[in-house]
Amino acid sequence: MFGDERRRQINLGGAHSTATHASVLAQTQQARERRRNEKRAHASASIIQSRWRAWAARAKVQAEMLRAFDSEPIGTVASARYLVLGGGEHTRLVAFANAALKAREKAVFQPFFGPESSSWLVLLRQIACLMLTQVAGDPHSSNSKALLRFINILAAKRPLSDTSDIPVGEATLQYLICRDMYFKLSKCMSSIPISPKGKSKPSITLPGLIELCVAPFKQFRSSQPAYHQSLTQVMVHIMTIPLLPNRILSSLADFNNHVPFGALDLVDLATVSNVVTVDVSTLHLLANLITFVSPRHAPNTQLPMTNAALLSYISLLNNILSVIPSNSLEIWKEDLTSVNPWANDDSDEEDHPSAPRSVRSRPSIFPTDEKTAAKLSNLVSQANMDSLLIAANRSPSTWQQFLQLVINIGAKWPAKRESVLSTIVVGSGNFIFKQLWRDSVRRSPLGADISGSALRNPQFKNDWPALLLLTELYTQALLTMTDDEFFSNAARTGSTAARNPFIIGEVVLFSRQLLNIAFYLYWNEDANSIQSCTIPGLPVSWELVRERFTKCLQAIHARE
Repeated sequence: MFGDERRRQINLGGAHSTATHASVLAQTQQARERRRNEKRAHASASIIQSRWRAWAARAKVQAEMLRAFDSEPIGTVASARYLVLGGGEHTRLVAFANAALKAREKAVFQPFFGPESSSWLVLLRQIACLMLTQVAGDPHSSNSKALLRFINILAAKRPLSDTSDIPVGEATLQYLICRDMYFKLSKCMSSIPISPKGKSKPSITLPGLIELCVAPFKQFRSSQPAYHQSLTQVMVHIMTIPLLPNRILSSLADFNNHVPFGALDLVDLATVSNVVTVDVSTLHLLANLITFVSPRHAPNTQLPMTNAALLSYISLLNNILSVIPSNSLEIWKEDLTSVNPWANDDSDEEDHPSAPRSVRSRPSIFPTDEKTAAKLSNLVSQANMDSLLIAANRSPSTWQQFLQLVINIGAKWPAKRESVLSTIVVGSGNFIFKQLWRDSVRRSPLGADISGSALRNPQFKNDWPALLLLTELYTQALLTMTDDEFFSNAARTGSTAARNPFIIGEVVLFSRQLLNIAFYLYWNEDANSIQSCTIPGLPVSWELVRERFTKCLQAIHARE
Protein backbone atom coordinates (compact mmCIF):
# COMPACT_ATOMS: atom_id res chain seq x y z
CA MET A 1 0.00 0.00 0.00
CA PHE A 2 2.75 2.53 0.94
CA GLY A 3 5.41 1.18 -1.35
CA ASP A 4 8.95 0.38 -0.37
CA GLU A 5 9.68 2.85 2.49
CA ARG A 6 13.29 1.78 2.59
CA ARG A 7 13.91 3.15 -0.89
CA ARG A 8 15.89 6.38 -0.91
CA GLN A 9 13.93 9.47 -1.98
CA ILE A 10 15.66 11.35 -4.80
CA ASN A 11 14.76 14.92 -5.87
CA LEU A 12 14.79 14.81 -9.66
CA GLY A 13 15.00 18.64 -9.83
CA GLY A 14 18.52 18.65 -8.42
CA ALA A 15 17.78 21.00 -5.47
CA HIS A 16 18.90 20.06 -1.98
CA SER A 17 16.19 20.89 0.53
CA THR A 18 18.14 19.98 3.64
CA ALA A 19 19.18 23.13 5.60
CA THR A 20 22.90 23.42 6.34
CA HIS A 21 24.49 25.13 9.34
CA ALA A 22 25.72 28.07 7.22
CA SER A 23 22.28 28.70 5.68
CA VAL A 24 20.57 28.61 9.08
CA LEU A 25 23.12 31.04 10.46
CA ALA A 26 22.67 33.40 7.48
CA GLN A 27 18.89 33.34 7.84
CA THR A 28 19.21 34.10 11.56
CA GLN A 29 21.49 37.02 10.89
CA GLN A 30 19.14 38.40 8.23
CA ALA A 31 16.20 38.13 10.60
CA ARG A 32 18.17 39.84 13.36
CA GLU A 33 19.22 42.65 11.01
CA ARG A 34 15.62 43.04 9.81
CA ARG A 35 14.37 43.36 13.41
CA ARG A 36 17.14 45.85 14.18
CA ASN A 37 16.20 48.00 11.16
CA GLU A 38 12.52 47.86 12.08
CA LYS A 39 13.32 48.93 15.64
CA ARG A 40 15.53 51.76 14.38
CA ALA A 41 12.87 52.92 11.94
CA HIS A 42 10.27 52.87 14.70
CA ALA A 43 12.51 54.92 17.01
CA SER A 44 13.23 57.40 14.22
CA ALA A 45 9.55 57.73 13.45
CA SER A 46 8.85 58.37 17.14
CA ILE A 47 11.49 61.11 17.24
CA ILE A 48 10.14 62.74 14.07
CA GLN A 49 6.60 62.61 15.38
CA SER A 50 7.68 64.03 18.74
CA ARG A 51 9.57 66.87 17.05
CA TRP A 52 6.61 67.57 14.80
CA ARG A 53 4.20 67.69 17.72
CA ALA A 54 6.57 70.01 19.60
CA TRP A 55 6.94 72.26 16.56
CA ALA A 56 3.18 72.34 15.99
CA ALA A 57 2.53 73.13 19.66
CA ARG A 58 5.17 75.85 19.65
CA ALA A 59 3.78 77.34 16.44
CA LYS A 60 0.30 77.36 17.98
CA VAL A 61 1.55 79.12 21.13
CA GLN A 62 3.58 81.61 19.09
CA ALA A 63 0.55 82.41 16.96
CA GLU A 64 -1.49 83.06 20.12
CA MET A 65 1.30 85.28 21.49
CA LEU A 66 1.45 87.27 18.27
CA ARG A 67 -2.32 87.76 18.30
CA ALA A 68 -2.00 89.01 21.86
CA PHE A 69 0.80 91.35 20.72
CA ASP A 70 -1.49 92.78 18.04
CA SER A 71 -4.12 93.59 20.65
CA GLU A 72 -1.64 95.17 23.08
CA PRO A 73 -0.33 98.77 22.81
CA ILE A 74 3.25 98.65 21.46
CA GLY A 75 5.87 99.73 23.96
CA THR A 76 4.55 98.09 27.10
CA VAL A 77 6.28 95.29 28.98
CA ALA A 78 3.44 92.96 28.04
CA SER A 79 3.79 93.71 24.32
CA ALA A 80 7.52 93.04 24.50
CA ARG A 81 6.89 89.76 26.29
CA TYR A 82 4.33 88.69 23.69
CA LEU A 83 6.76 89.62 20.91
CA VAL A 84 9.58 87.52 22.36
CA LEU A 85 7.36 84.53 23.13
CA GLY A 86 5.90 84.81 19.64
CA GLY A 87 9.34 84.16 18.13
CA GLY A 88 10.01 87.68 16.87
CA GLU A 89 8.05 87.67 13.62
CA HIS A 90 9.59 90.11 11.14
CA THR A 91 6.73 92.53 10.55
CA ARG A 92 6.01 92.82 14.28
CA LEU A 93 9.68 93.44 15.05
CA VAL A 94 9.68 96.24 12.50
CA ALA A 95 6.47 97.65 13.99
CA PHE A 96 8.00 97.54 17.48
CA ALA A 97 11.19 99.28 16.27
CA ASN A 98 9.29 101.98 14.36
CA ALA A 99 7.03 102.67 17.33
CA ALA A 100 10.04 102.97 19.64
CA LEU A 101 11.86 105.30 17.23
CA LYS A 102 8.74 107.43 16.86
CA ALA A 103 8.26 107.67 20.63
CA ARG A 104 11.88 108.79 21.19
CA GLU A 105 14.47 107.33 23.54
CA LYS A 106 12.79 108.46 26.76
CA ALA A 107 9.81 106.23 26.05
CA VAL A 108 12.13 103.24 25.51
CA PHE A 109 13.88 103.74 28.83
CA GLN A 110 10.89 104.86 30.90
CA PRO A 111 9.96 101.29 32.05
CA PHE A 112 13.35 101.04 33.80
CA PHE A 113 11.96 103.35 36.47
CA GLY A 114 9.00 101.03 37.09
CA PRO A 115 8.54 97.81 39.06
CA GLU A 116 9.34 95.57 36.06
CA SER A 117 12.70 97.12 35.20
CA SER A 118 14.59 93.80 35.33
CA SER A 119 12.04 92.11 33.06
CA TRP A 120 12.20 95.04 30.64
CA LEU A 121 16.00 94.68 30.35
CA VAL A 122 15.76 90.93 29.69
CA LEU A 123 13.09 91.46 27.05
CA LEU A 124 14.95 94.29 25.29
CA ARG A 125 18.10 92.19 25.01
CA GLN A 126 16.17 89.32 23.47
CA ILE A 127 14.36 91.65 21.07
CA ALA A 128 17.70 93.17 20.00
CA CYS A 129 19.06 89.69 19.28
CA LEU A 130 15.96 88.79 17.24
CA MET A 131 16.25 92.03 15.30
CA LEU A 132 19.93 91.46 14.50
CA THR A 133 19.09 87.99 13.19
CA GLN A 134 16.49 89.54 10.90
CA VAL A 135 19.02 92.13 9.69
CA ALA A 136 21.51 89.38 8.84
CA GLY A 137 18.84 87.72 6.69
CA ASP A 138 18.06 90.87 4.67
CA PRO A 139 20.76 93.48 5.37
CA HIS A 140 19.89 96.03 2.67
CA SER A 141 16.19 96.66 3.20
CA SER A 142 14.74 99.83 4.69
CA ASN A 143 13.27 97.72 7.50
CA SER A 144 16.75 96.55 8.43
CA LYS A 145 17.82 100.17 8.75
CA ALA A 146 15.07 100.78 11.34
CA LEU A 147 15.98 97.61 13.23
CA LEU A 148 19.64 98.64 13.40
CA ARG A 149 18.71 102.11 14.66
CA PHE A 150 16.76 100.55 17.53
CA ILE A 151 19.61 98.15 18.40
CA ASN A 152 22.12 101.01 18.40
CA ILE A 153 19.90 103.04 20.73
CA LEU A 154 20.05 100.19 23.24
CA ALA A 155 23.81 99.69 22.74
CA ALA A 156 24.76 103.36 22.96
CA LYS A 157 26.69 104.65 25.94
CA ARG A 158 24.59 106.97 28.09
CA PRO A 159 24.49 108.25 31.69
CA LEU A 160 23.15 105.72 34.17
CA SER A 161 20.71 108.32 35.39
CA ASP A 162 18.80 107.90 32.12
CA THR A 163 18.15 104.22 32.86
CA SER A 164 17.69 104.16 36.65
CA ASP A 165 21.33 103.09 37.20
CA ILE A 166 20.89 100.02 35.00
CA PRO A 167 23.79 99.53 32.48
CA VAL A 168 21.54 98.88 29.50
CA GLY A 169 24.24 99.36 26.86
CA GLU A 170 26.73 97.00 28.49
CA ALA A 171 24.09 94.36 29.18
CA THR A 172 22.76 94.50 25.62
CA LEU A 173 26.18 94.29 23.99
CA GLN A 174 27.36 91.46 26.22
CA TYR A 175 24.22 89.53 25.34
CA LEU A 176 24.69 90.12 21.61
CA ILE A 177 28.43 89.38 21.61
CA CYS A 178 27.82 86.00 23.24
CA ARG A 179 25.23 85.25 20.53
CA ASP A 180 27.39 85.70 17.42
CA MET A 181 26.97 89.43 16.92
CA TYR A 182 30.14 89.78 14.88
CA PHE A 183 29.36 86.71 12.79
CA LYS A 184 26.00 88.25 11.85
CA LEU A 185 27.65 91.62 11.15
CA SER A 186 30.15 89.81 8.93
CA LYS A 187 27.32 88.31 6.87
CA CYS A 188 25.84 91.77 6.41
CA MET A 189 29.10 93.47 5.43
CA SER A 190 30.13 90.66 3.10
CA SER A 191 26.96 91.26 1.09
CA ILE A 192 27.77 94.93 0.49
CA PRO A 193 28.76 95.31 -3.19
CA ILE A 194 32.19 96.62 -4.12
CA SER A 195 31.93 99.68 -6.34
CA PRO A 196 34.38 102.29 -7.57
CA LYS A 197 34.74 105.32 -5.36
CA GLY A 198 32.08 107.96 -5.96
CA LYS A 199 30.14 105.94 -8.56
CA SER A 200 27.42 104.40 -6.42
CA LYS A 201 25.41 105.03 -3.30
CA PRO A 202 26.60 103.29 -0.14
CA SER A 203 24.41 100.70 1.53
CA ILE A 204 21.65 102.32 3.58
CA THR A 205 22.44 100.02 6.52
CA LEU A 206 26.22 100.48 6.44
CA PRO A 207 26.37 103.34 9.00
CA GLY A 208 24.25 101.31 11.43
CA LEU A 209 26.39 98.20 10.92
CA ILE A 210 29.63 100.10 11.58
CA GLU A 211 28.10 101.87 14.60
CA LEU A 212 27.16 98.53 16.14
CA CYS A 213 30.52 97.00 15.21
CA VAL A 214 32.49 99.67 17.12
CA ALA A 215 29.97 100.11 19.95
CA PRO A 216 31.79 97.73 22.37
CA PHE A 217 34.98 99.80 22.10
CA LYS A 218 33.03 102.90 23.15
CA GLN A 219 30.99 101.14 25.83
CA PHE A 220 33.59 99.01 27.64
CA ARG A 221 36.91 99.87 29.21
CA SER A 222 40.02 98.29 27.71
CA SER A 223 40.50 96.23 30.89
CA GLN A 224 37.10 94.52 30.61
CA PRO A 225 36.85 91.00 29.12
CA ALA A 226 34.08 92.06 26.73
CA TYR A 227 36.48 94.58 25.17
CA HIS A 228 39.08 91.86 24.56
CA GLN A 229 36.47 89.44 23.24
CA SER A 230 35.10 92.05 20.84
CA LEU A 231 38.52 92.87 19.42
CA THR A 232 39.27 89.17 18.94
CA GLN A 233 35.94 88.65 17.19
CA VAL A 234 36.66 91.60 14.89
CA MET A 235 39.87 89.85 13.82
CA VAL A 236 38.08 86.55 13.27
CA HIS A 237 34.88 87.68 11.53
CA ILE A 238 35.27 91.25 10.25
CA MET A 239 38.91 91.38 9.16
CA THR A 240 38.49 88.24 7.04
CA ILE A 241 35.91 89.95 4.79
CA PRO A 242 37.25 90.29 1.22
CA LEU A 243 38.21 93.87 0.34
CA LEU A 244 36.81 95.21 3.60
CA PRO A 245 38.01 98.83 3.11
CA ASN A 246 36.36 98.99 -0.32
CA ARG A 247 33.03 97.75 1.04
CA ILE A 248 32.82 100.22 3.93
CA LEU A 249 34.31 103.17 2.08
CA SER A 250 31.73 105.73 3.25
CA SER A 251 32.18 104.68 6.92
CA LEU A 252 35.86 103.78 6.71
CA ALA A 253 37.04 106.65 8.92
CA ASP A 254 34.62 105.73 11.71
CA PHE A 255 35.72 102.09 11.61
CA ASN A 256 39.42 102.92 11.47
CA ASN A 257 39.28 105.45 14.32
CA HIS A 258 37.26 103.40 16.80
CA VAL A 259 38.55 99.85 16.34
CA PRO A 260 41.67 99.78 18.58
CA PHE A 261 44.20 98.41 16.12
CA GLY A 262 46.87 100.04 18.26
CA ALA A 263 45.99 97.66 21.10
CA LEU A 264 46.40 94.32 19.35
CA ASP A 265 48.09 92.94 22.45
CA LEU A 266 44.54 92.54 23.83
CA VAL A 267 43.68 90.08 21.04
CA ASP A 268 43.60 86.40 21.94
CA LEU A 269 46.16 85.22 19.38
CA ALA A 270 45.44 81.57 20.19
CA THR A 271 41.79 82.00 19.19
CA VAL A 272 42.69 83.81 15.97
CA SER A 273 45.36 81.24 15.10
CA ASN A 274 42.93 78.37 15.65
CA VAL A 275 40.49 79.78 13.11
CA VAL A 276 43.21 80.63 10.58
CA THR A 277 42.90 77.87 8.01
CA VAL A 278 44.51 77.36 4.64
CA ASP A 279 41.85 79.09 2.57
CA VAL A 280 41.48 82.42 0.84
CA SER A 281 40.01 84.10 3.97
CA THR A 282 43.50 83.91 5.46
CA LEU A 283 44.79 86.09 2.64
CA HIS A 284 41.98 88.58 3.22
CA LEU A 285 42.86 88.73 6.91
CA LEU A 286 46.48 89.40 6.02
CA ALA A 287 45.58 92.07 3.45
CA ASN A 288 43.22 93.87 5.83
CA LEU A 289 45.72 93.74 8.69
CA ILE A 290 48.38 95.35 6.50
CA THR A 291 45.93 98.04 5.37
CA PHE A 292 44.71 99.08 8.81
CA VAL A 293 47.75 98.43 11.03
CA SER A 294 50.70 99.50 8.86
CA PRO A 295 50.04 103.25 9.27
CA ARG A 296 50.20 102.81 13.05
CA HIS A 297 53.83 101.69 13.19
CA ALA A 298 55.02 104.29 10.68
CA PRO A 299 57.26 107.13 11.93
CA ASN A 300 55.41 110.24 13.18
CA THR A 301 52.07 108.45 13.10
CA GLN A 302 49.06 110.03 14.79
CA LEU A 303 47.91 106.60 16.06
CA PRO A 304 51.02 104.97 17.57
CA MET A 305 51.25 101.37 18.71
CA THR A 306 52.73 100.16 21.96
CA ASN A 307 55.60 97.66 21.89
CA ALA A 308 53.24 94.95 23.16
CA ALA A 309 50.75 95.69 20.37
CA LEU A 310 53.52 95.67 17.74
CA LEU A 311 54.75 92.33 19.08
CA SER A 312 51.25 90.85 18.79
CA TYR A 313 50.87 92.25 15.26
CA ILE A 314 54.13 90.76 13.97
CA SER A 315 53.40 87.48 15.76
CA LEU A 316 50.02 87.33 14.04
CA LEU A 317 51.68 87.97 10.66
CA ASN A 318 54.10 85.12 11.35
CA ASN A 319 51.24 82.80 12.34
CA ILE A 320 49.45 83.55 9.08
CA LEU A 321 52.53 83.19 6.90
CA SER A 322 53.46 79.90 8.56
CA VAL A 323 50.24 78.18 7.42
CA ILE A 324 49.83 79.45 3.86
CA PRO A 325 51.57 77.66 0.97
CA SER A 326 54.46 79.18 -0.95
CA ASN A 327 53.76 81.58 -3.83
CA SER A 328 50.22 82.24 -2.57
CA LEU A 329 50.58 86.00 -1.98
CA GLU A 330 50.25 87.11 -5.58
CA ILE A 331 47.84 86.42 -8.42
CA TRP A 332 48.71 83.08 -9.99
CA LYS A 333 50.16 83.13 -13.46
CA GLU A 334 51.16 79.96 -15.23
CA ASP A 335 54.95 79.73 -15.24
CA LEU A 336 56.83 76.62 -16.23
CA THR A 337 60.23 78.14 -15.44
CA SER A 338 62.21 76.21 -12.86
CA VAL A 339 62.90 78.21 -9.73
CA ASN A 340 65.11 77.74 -6.73
CA PRO A 341 63.60 79.35 -3.61
CA TRP A 342 66.10 81.41 -1.60
CA ALA A 343 68.72 81.11 -4.30
CA ASN A 344 70.32 84.21 -5.80
CA ASP A 345 68.63 85.20 -9.04
CA ASP A 346 71.98 86.23 -10.49
CA SER A 347 73.71 82.92 -9.71
CA ASP A 348 74.83 80.68 -12.53
CA GLU A 349 73.61 77.08 -12.66
CA GLU A 350 76.98 75.97 -13.94
CA ASP A 351 78.65 77.32 -10.82
CA HIS A 352 76.31 75.34 -8.57
CA PRO A 353 75.25 72.22 -10.46
CA SER A 354 74.09 70.53 -7.26
CA ALA A 355 71.72 73.31 -6.24
CA PRO A 356 68.15 72.01 -5.88
CA ARG A 357 65.80 73.02 -8.68
CA SER A 358 62.03 72.69 -8.68
CA VAL A 359 59.12 73.52 -10.94
CA ARG A 360 56.88 76.27 -9.57
CA SER A 361 53.62 74.54 -8.71
CA ARG A 362 50.18 76.09 -8.48
CA PRO A 363 49.42 77.07 -4.84
CA SER A 364 46.17 75.89 -3.29
CA ILE A 365 45.15 79.50 -2.52
CA PHE A 366 46.04 82.85 -4.06
CA PRO A 367 44.39 86.29 -4.40
CA THR A 368 41.75 86.34 -7.08
CA ASP A 369 41.66 90.09 -7.73
CA GLU A 370 44.15 92.88 -8.33
CA LYS A 371 43.04 94.94 -5.33
CA THR A 372 43.77 92.20 -2.81
CA ALA A 373 47.09 91.47 -4.50
CA ALA A 374 48.00 95.17 -4.28
CA LYS A 375 47.19 95.25 -0.55
CA LEU A 376 49.31 92.14 0.04
CA SER A 377 52.23 93.67 -1.87
CA ASN A 378 52.33 96.49 0.69
CA LEU A 379 53.78 93.97 3.14
CA VAL A 380 57.11 94.01 1.30
CA SER A 381 57.08 97.66 0.27
CA GLN A 382 60.11 99.71 1.22
CA ALA A 383 58.09 102.10 3.41
CA ASN A 384 56.47 99.24 5.36
CA MET A 385 59.71 97.28 5.85
CA ASP A 386 61.63 100.41 6.90
CA SER A 387 59.02 101.40 9.49
CA LEU A 388 58.84 97.83 10.81
CA LEU A 389 62.62 97.68 11.05
CA ILE A 390 62.75 100.89 13.08
CA ALA A 391 59.78 100.03 15.30
CA ALA A 392 60.89 96.44 15.94
CA ASN A 393 64.28 97.58 17.24
CA ARG A 394 62.66 99.02 20.35
CA SER A 395 62.49 95.71 22.22
CA PRO A 396 64.33 92.35 21.94
CA SER A 397 61.13 90.28 21.72
CA THR A 398 59.74 92.40 18.88
CA TRP A 399 63.10 92.26 17.10
CA GLN A 400 63.08 88.47 17.29
CA GLN A 401 59.61 88.33 15.73
CA PHE A 402 60.69 90.74 12.99
CA LEU A 403 63.62 88.50 12.05
CA GLN A 404 61.26 85.54 11.86
CA LEU A 405 58.91 87.63 9.68
CA VAL A 406 61.68 88.34 7.17
CA ILE A 407 62.52 84.63 6.95
CA ASN A 408 58.84 83.71 6.55
CA ILE A 409 58.39 86.25 3.76
CA GLY A 410 61.40 84.82 1.93
CA ALA A 411 60.12 81.26 2.36
CA LYS A 412 56.52 81.95 1.34
CA TRP A 413 57.17 84.65 -1.27
CA PRO A 414 60.45 83.72 -3.02
CA ALA A 415 59.94 86.29 -5.76
CA LYS A 416 60.19 89.12 -3.21
CA ARG A 417 63.13 87.76 -1.20
CA GLU A 418 65.83 89.77 -2.97
CA SER A 419 63.91 93.03 -2.71
CA VAL A 420 63.23 92.51 1.00
CA LEU A 421 66.90 91.83 1.73
CA SER A 422 67.95 94.88 -0.28
CA THR A 423 65.42 97.05 1.56
CA ILE A 424 66.79 95.94 4.93
CA VAL A 425 70.39 96.65 3.92
CA VAL A 426 69.54 100.04 2.45
CA GLY A 427 67.49 101.00 5.49
CA SER A 428 70.03 99.98 8.14
CA GLY A 429 73.43 99.75 6.44
CA ASN A 430 76.17 97.84 8.27
CA PHE A 431 74.34 98.26 11.56
CA ILE A 432 72.08 95.28 10.83
CA PHE A 433 75.11 93.01 10.25
CA LYS A 434 76.77 94.01 13.50
CA GLN A 435 73.55 93.73 15.50
CA LEU A 436 72.78 90.25 14.19
CA TRP A 437 76.33 89.07 14.77
CA ARG A 438 77.03 90.53 18.20
CA ASP A 439 73.59 90.16 19.76
CA SER A 440 72.58 86.75 18.40
CA VAL A 441 74.80 84.73 16.08
CA ARG A 442 78.15 85.01 17.88
CA ARG A 443 76.84 83.59 21.14
CA SER A 444 74.47 81.07 19.58
CA PRO A 445 75.05 77.33 20.23
CA LEU A 446 74.16 76.60 16.59
CA GLY A 447 77.33 75.52 14.82
CA ALA A 448 79.42 75.82 17.98
CA ASP A 449 80.78 72.32 17.35
CA ILE A 450 80.74 69.75 14.58
CA SER A 451 78.47 67.34 16.46
CA GLY A 452 75.32 69.24 15.47
CA SER A 453 73.60 68.38 18.73
CA ALA A 454 71.87 71.77 18.97
CA LEU A 455 70.51 71.91 15.42
CA ARG A 456 67.24 70.05 15.99
CA ASN A 457 66.76 71.15 19.59
CA PRO A 458 63.56 73.25 19.84
CA GLN A 459 65.16 75.07 22.75
CA PHE A 460 67.32 77.01 20.27
CA LYS A 461 64.64 77.75 17.66
CA ASN A 462 64.91 81.50 18.33
CA ASP A 463 68.56 81.43 17.21
CA TRP A 464 67.74 80.33 13.66
CA PRO A 465 66.14 83.52 12.23
CA ALA A 466 69.18 85.70 13.05
CA LEU A 467 71.63 83.13 11.67
CA LEU A 468 69.66 82.60 8.45
CA LEU A 469 69.14 86.31 7.85
CA LEU A 470 72.78 87.19 8.51
CA THR A 471 73.87 84.45 6.10
CA GLU A 472 71.59 85.76 3.38
CA LEU A 473 72.56 89.40 3.88
CA TYR A 474 76.28 88.67 3.96
CA THR A 475 76.09 86.46 0.87
CA GLN A 476 74.35 89.24 -0.99
CA ALA A 477 76.90 91.80 0.23
CA LEU A 478 79.83 89.65 -0.92
CA LEU A 479 78.47 89.61 -4.47
CA THR A 480 79.11 93.36 -4.85
CA MET A 481 82.19 93.65 -2.61
CA THR A 482 85.69 93.91 -4.08
CA ASP A 483 88.73 92.20 -2.58
CA ASP A 484 90.09 95.53 -1.34
CA GLU A 485 86.83 96.26 0.42
CA PHE A 486 86.71 92.76 1.90
CA PHE A 487 90.20 92.98 3.41
CA SER A 488 89.87 96.65 4.34
CA ASN A 489 90.45 97.64 7.96
CA ALA A 490 87.80 100.32 7.72
CA ALA A 491 85.36 98.10 9.59
CA ARG A 492 87.77 98.02 12.51
CA THR A 493 88.21 101.78 12.59
CA GLY A 494 84.53 102.57 12.03
CA SER A 495 85.04 104.47 8.79
CA THR A 496 81.92 105.15 6.78
CA ALA A 497 83.74 103.91 3.69
CA ALA A 498 83.74 100.34 4.98
CA ARG A 499 81.90 97.82 2.82
CA ASN A 500 82.79 94.73 4.86
CA PRO A 501 80.85 94.92 8.14
CA PHE A 502 83.13 92.32 9.77
CA ILE A 503 86.78 92.25 10.65
CA ILE A 504 88.71 89.24 9.40
CA GLY A 505 88.56 87.53 12.78
CA GLU A 506 84.80 87.75 12.83
CA VAL A 507 84.63 86.37 9.29
CA VAL A 508 86.71 83.37 10.45
CA LEU A 509 84.41 82.69 13.40
CA PHE A 510 81.28 83.08 11.27
CA SER A 511 82.69 80.77 8.58
CA ARG A 512 83.48 78.12 11.17
CA GLN A 513 79.91 78.23 12.44
CA LEU A 514 78.48 77.80 8.96
CA LEU A 515 80.98 75.08 8.09
CA ASN A 516 80.11 73.02 11.18
CA ILE A 517 76.42 73.11 10.31
CA ALA A 518 76.89 72.46 6.58
CA PHE A 519 79.30 69.58 7.23
CA TYR A 520 76.88 67.97 9.66
CA LEU A 521 74.00 68.26 7.18
CA TYR A 522 76.08 66.77 4.33
CA TRP A 523 77.53 63.98 6.45
CA ASN A 524 74.72 62.87 8.75
CA GLU A 525 71.38 63.62 7.09
CA ASP A 526 69.72 61.29 4.58
CA ALA A 527 68.21 62.68 1.37
CA ASN A 528 64.56 62.11 2.30
CA SER A 529 64.84 63.67 5.76
CA ILE A 530 66.72 66.74 4.63
CA GLN A 531 64.16 67.51 1.91
CA SER A 532 60.96 66.92 3.88
CA CYS A 533 61.86 68.14 7.38
CA THR A 534 62.10 71.79 8.39
CA ILE A 535 64.19 73.56 10.99
CA PRO A 536 62.55 74.25 14.39
CA GLY A 537 60.04 77.08 14.25
CA LEU A 538 60.45 78.06 10.59
CA PRO A 539 59.08 76.77 7.24
CA VAL A 540 62.59 76.30 5.80
CA SER A 541 63.83 72.82 4.88
CA TRP A 542 67.20 71.51 5.97
CA GLU A 543 68.13 71.17 2.32
CA LEU A 544 67.69 74.91 1.75
CA VAL A 545 69.64 75.69 4.92
CA ARG A 546 72.53 73.54 3.69
CA GLU A 547 72.40 75.13 0.24
CA ARG A 548 72.40 78.69 1.61
CA PHE A 549 75.21 78.08 4.08
CA THR A 550 77.29 76.38 1.39
CA LYS A 551 76.76 79.29 -0.96
CA CYS A 552 77.91 81.78 1.67
CA LEU A 553 80.99 79.68 2.44
CA GLN A 554 81.86 79.52 -1.26
CA ALA A 555 81.55 83.31 -1.53
CA ILE A 556 83.88 83.77 1.45
CA HIS A 557 86.34 81.17 0.17
CA ALA A 558 86.53 82.98 -3.17
CA ARG A 559 88.17 85.91 -1.34
CA GLU A 560 91.10 83.85 -0.05
